[in-house]
Parts: sequence; structure tokens; C-alpha cells
Amino acid sequence: MTRHVLRRKAGSGRSGIVVVVLAVASLCYSQDLPGYSLFKKPKPDTKDKVFQLEFLTTNMSAGGTPITMRSVQGVAIVTTKRGGHATVQLTTPPGLGISSLPLTVKEVPGRPASRVWVPELKSYTGCGATPGTPQIIEGHYENVPATKRYWAVSGNQTLGAAASSIGAYLLSSAQLKWNVPFTLDTSQEILDPLTIVTPVSSPAPPDTASAIPVQWQLVDRAVSYEIYAVAVSGTGTSQKTVLWKSGLLSATTTSCTIPAGIFTGMPYFQIMVTAWGPERTYRGKGYPVLVKVSSCAWVVLGTPQQ
Repeated sequence: MTRHVLRRKAGSGRSGIVVVVLAVASLCYSQDLPGYSLFKKPKPDTKDKVFQLEFLTTNMSAGGTPITMRSVQGVAIVTTKRGGHATVQLTTPPGLGISSLPLTVKEVPGRPASRVWVPELKSYTGCGATPGTPQIIEGHYENVPATKRYWAVSGNQTLGAAASSIGAYLLSSAQLKWNVPFTLDTSQEILDPLTIVTPVSSPAPPDTASAIPVQWQLVDRAVSYEIYAVAVSGTGTSQKTVLWKSGLLSATTTSCTIPAGIFTGMPYFQIMVTAWGPERTYRGKGYPVLVKVSSCAWVVLGTPQQ
């Protein structure tokens, strides 16, 4: 099989790990899952002057019993010095079950330039039993430039089973001069739980030599689906990551096959399926509000090495 090996010059761009994080920027995640940091939501880039609001439905299985969680989270990056004295509020409609989304403004100090180790990353794209040509970023040290301080505006709130996102909102801050009223209609209602039909989570060593069919049930109002699978082995300079992604799939797609052999030698891997609802941006005075709606489920095959 032909390999595409990507070598990055020191200081020439983002590290391989950051590339992975951005590729899976809006997937559900859990700190209980090995390798979860690859699927954590990164903070918006400081150049992206937007307040991102996302309604998430997460479906997971514990001991064979499905557990569904609904939540809403908001995040923005503020670089102006007014951020240090700012109070930000997001008032919400009654149907959400909370009067407002609690938001905190936290200073993130600047960091000096540093040199870090970027683990090896091998990535594949596309559904099908036969793997395509992987892209490979070899493990290497990379210079990370210094960063200036900024203020992170963030909040996360668990929602009840009957919560509805429909209704009127207001993002406001006197210090930052934000005033963005917006109303969500039924198209951006909180999505129902996504159910993965096959495979099912199992601690048994996975069959990495065979292709893995992934099937899920359709979610009402979803406009697209994405699947990711990841495996991580080793630590430090010996760490290796294999990432596979389906690419964006249509609203009527219910299956996709992970290629055979791409996780050979890995003791475990995770599979995540995400349904996306419509995405819209609402504008007013100050930062625009980008609203996303998603529903995600995952399975874990195998057991990580201790």
C-alpha cells in the first residue's frame, strides 16, 4: 500500500494532534473514554469572533443499559482588555428548563514559546472494506509559538429530558457591547438520541483484520452524519494514533464500513457517529451567535492496555 508521509518543519504550522482535534471539533466526548482528548471540543480560534452555542444529545451504553444526556454549551474567545471586567448573559426560553445559561469569563494567561513532541498520526478517509492511502504525520518535535492572553467566555448546562430549544434568546454584555436577540424555530429543536445498531461495545479483543460495518438509526431533522474511529497506543515519544473518518454523509444514510486492517496491532478503538441538525448564524450588535444542534453515540471495542 502506498503511504503519504507528511513531515512538518519546526514552527511551520499546527501540530498533528491539533489537526486531529480540529477534524473532530464538534463530536461528543467523554473523559471516561481512553484517548478522549482527541475528541474534546477545542476553544474557538482567537480570530473567530463568534459566540458558539450548541445543543447536544449524547447516547452511550453502560453495562448494556442506554444512557441519554442532553446539554447546552456556549463558548467564545475575547481578546480585548474589556474581557477582564466583562459580565456575559444568555437568557433562554422557558421551554429549555433554565432561565439562563450560566456563563463565566476566565482569563487565560499568555504562554511563552515552547517545543513539544507531536506523536505519530496515521489517518484514513472514506467508507468501504478496502482502505485507501493513509496520510501519515511522523512523530516529531515542533516549535509552538508564544500566545497572548485572552478571556474565555464559557458555560455548560445539563438539560432535562423534556427540554426544548425553541424560543427567544438574548446574548448580552454591557462591557463588551453585545446585544444579539435571536429566535430558534422547530428546525433547530434538540435532536433525539442517536442509536448505533452495530457494532456493540465489547471488552473482547476486536477483529482488526476484517472490515467493520457500522449501522445506525436515522434521527429526525438531521441533515447529515459523520463517523469517526480512533485508536491510540503507547505513551510519550512511542505514542501512535490511527484515525479514520467517513466524511460527511447524507441525511438518509444509515450505514458505512470501516476498512479492514487499519487498526491492526491496536488493543482497542472507539467508534463515534454524529448526526448534525441545521446550523445557523444570528447577528446583532457585537459577536454573532453560531447555533449548532447535534446528536452523538459511540461504542468501544477492546480494552486499553494499562
